Amino acid sequence: MRRFHSPRLDPHGVARCRSAASGALDRIRASAVPCGLGSDSRRGPGANRARGTRLLQRRKTTSLGALALFFAIAGTPAIAEDNAHKSPPFLLLKLDGAYVKWGDPVLGTGAAVRYAFVGKDTRVAGARNCEAMTSLDVPLQKFGIRPDRLRSEVAAAFALWERAANIRFVAVENADEAEILIGGQYSPRGRAFANVTYRVANGGATREIEKSLICINQTLPWKVGFGGDANAYDLRYTIAHEIGHAIGLNHPGPSGQLMSFKYAEGFRSLQAGDLEGAIALYGRRNGTATAALPRPRKLQPAGLGLQ
Repeated sequence: MRRFHSPRLDPHGVARCRSAASGALDRIRASAVPCGLGSDSRRGPGANRARGTRLLQRRKTTSLGALALFFAIAGTPAIAEDNAHKSPPFLLLKLDGAYVKWGDPVLGTGAAVRYAFVGKDTRVAGARNCEAMTSLDVPLQKFGIRPDRLRSEVAAAFALWERAANIRFVAVENADEAEILIGGQYSPRGRAFANVTYRVANGGATREIEKSLICINQTLPWKVGFGGDANAYDLRYTIAHEIGHAIGLNHPGPSGQLMSFKYAEGFRSLQAGDLEGAIALYGRRNGTATAALPRPRKLQPAGLGLQ
């Protein structure tokens, strides 16, 4: 029997991590991993650890909520073991003993990835977070963020990682051709989440990411840049953080890096630990050629029953 727990809200209305008891649908075990990030004023003194398992037919999925209150990951959340005594810190996403990355499942090798915006209500079967997404074009305009500005801010967020390591991102219009999808939450909760699905065919120490989803809560206030409304989060900073999860990085700790789990307006660029983590996954940029774009894997969305 499977037992899944929905997020519960703290007094601030921030979603806590959910966990799931192990169950069986098929013969392949998967880890569903929730995590979160909160502002300095909302973060508790300790991290809530939760380990969940979910069985899927041919893939494994981990869901990474970047802007909720608590953080949990399969295994022990700590600085990466190969970097435990070094500074600056970074943490690679590791599930069931395997790292995950785009491209060849070998650490330090380059990759090329397509991304697209969700243009209509879409459901992605098997996702723990971002399972149902909607377009951000209209909702964000109430915060003064028009569709062209949304796209330029997201492109700038991808560019931060592209300049850091040997990974290339290509924007496409057709969501069926994209490996990373970006949209709003059809059922809003928390602040922002990512969902990572990886292939298990090779079964090695590093596995290839198959699909990543990034979704933000479009009902909460957003802004471009720092300052102003303290309740609004900077769109570029948030998306860049989620991209880090989408390419294989985890939270290294509470602060000091863009991938840290506390939102703070001290910097808007990758920090030293972020850079080292990206290089560990994809190698140094150094003007070298990245891998060719993979063959598009068609997304098969299911209807949301909105007829």
